[in-house]
Amino acid sequence: MSRKGTNLLAVIILASSAAGTAVAFAAADTNQPAPSDSQISQQVVQKLTREMPDSFVDLHVQTENGVVTLSGRADTATSKIRAEQDVRRVHGVTGVKDDLQIAS
Repeated sequence: MSRKGTNLLAVIILASSAAGTAVAFAAADTNQPAPSDSQISQQVVQKLTREMPDSFVDLHVQTENGVVTLSGRADTATSKIRAEQDVRRVHGVTGVKDDLQIAS
């Protein structure tokens, strides 16, 4: 096998190994029990107030069957969009209803 072929084979093996690891982590994560709605709400509030501490006024978070509803006021449209994206990453969230208003 030529050197070029050997390098290509090494890249394929490394890529396969990395993909296998990612799949293993994803599979392990889905085996965790789903958190309760109140736990999801707590995690969402903690995440948003930690990562975006000055971006919201009167932030309210309500969760029902994994669907999170955000209400209150966001300081910018960017904060509103980022909040929804961040909430979707919280374990147990199945959907987001974004009722945040942009502060004027």
